Amino acid sequence: MAARQQAVADQRVFAKAHNNGDQVAGLERAVRNIEAHCTEADLFKGQQQRVAELKEEVNERLLELQAVRVSGKPDKIANKQTKREEARIRLQAAQNEREALSKLLTP
Repeated sequence: MAARQQAVADQRVFAKAHNNGDQVAGLERAVRNIEAHCTEADLFKGQQQRVAELKEEVNERLLELQAVRVSGKPDKIANKQTKREEARIRLQAAQNEREALSKLLTP
């Protein structure tokens, strides 16, 4: 929660410096919403769900890659390998973020 509040606060400072009143008002509303509705536990739970979804995507990409390998078309194989690698990188980033959140929440 604190990280989210800080990110919004940083954006608000930038918006104020550039005289963007509408954006400042929106960001102030975002801060109020974070304070009212967001907890660290909710943030961690959401990140766990994101990791699970990305794991599923990586598995789907692997199945697609395996199916294309049967066809033997190098261009399609390369394309599917690239997509799988991109999904794996997103998964790794989400897992790292989840781990960082876990460390923040664990005393």
